Amino acid sequence: RGQYVPPPGEIFISRDLAQAEARVVAALARCTRQLTKFADPNWSIHKELGKDIYGYTPEKDTPQYVASKGGIHGGNFREGPLKLARSTGVALKEARFAITGYHRKYPEIKHWHESVRQQIYKKGQFTNPFGFRRVMFGARGMLELKGYLDDSFWNEACNVIPQSVPPFIINQAICRAMAEHPWIHFCHQGHDSYLASVACGRGREADDIMAELLQISMVIEGTELVIPSEASVGFSWGEMMPLGEREPTRKE
Repeated sequence: RGQYVPPPGEIFISRDLAQAEARVVAALARCTRQLTKFADPNWSIHKELGKDIYGYTPEKDTPQYVASKGGIHGGNFREGPLKLARSTGVALKEARFAITGYHRKYPEIKHWHESVRQQIYKKGQFTNPFGFRRVMFGARGMLELKGYLDDSFWNEACNVIPQSVPPFIINQAICRAMAEHPWIHFCHQGHDSYLASVACGRGREADDIMAELLQISMVIEGTELVIPSEASVGFSWGEMMPLGEREPTRKE
C-alpha cells in the first residue's frame, strides 16, 4: 500500500468500522454480555481473549493479538483450529485454545450456530437488517438430493448476515457523501472501511462529515445497533495514522 499516495495538494482520510462483524454476531446470538462490553469504547473483544490465552493483554498487530483475533473469527464463523492456524500462522495449540476458550466464555455463539442451521432447513434463506436477501441454493439442493447438510454450507450461512452488514454501511455513507460533498474523492472501498482524498487542510472537516454519515442504526434480534468507526489520515495508504485533534502536514 505504500506506493499509493494522494494527488498533489491532497491528503488521505479513512474510517474503519470497529469490530463490526463481531458486534453483529453478538446481536444475532443475543449475547448480552458481549453487547454490554461493546458499549465501552475502550473494550476490545480481541484483547480480552488474548488475556485469557496468554495471561496478559497483547498489543495490536503482535502475533498474540493475531491469534486472539483469529480465535474470535474462528469462533464466530465455525472455522476449525487447523484452518485458523494455517491462515494466521499461529501454533495449532494456541488456535485450538483460542476457539474453545471463546466458546466456553460465550456459549450463546454456538447456540446461534445451531439456529442458523435450523433456518437453512426451514427457510433456506437469510435477510440482513438492510433487506438484502441471500437464498442458499447450494445448501437446499444438497438437502433435497442427499438428505443432509455439509459443514461448508453451514459455515457459509453463518457468514451471510455478519459479513454483509459492513459493506452496506460503508456504501451508504460513500453514496451520500458523493452526492452531497463531491469535493471528497473516494479511492477505495475496503469492506468495512474506505479510503478518500481531500484538499490539505480539509481532512478534519471531511472526517467529521463521514463520521456522521456512518452513524447508521439497525435493529438485529431486537437490539438497536450503531457500529462505531475509527479515523486515520496520512500521505501514503501504507502509512496511515490515527487522526488526532488536528490534521498533520507534509512537513511533519
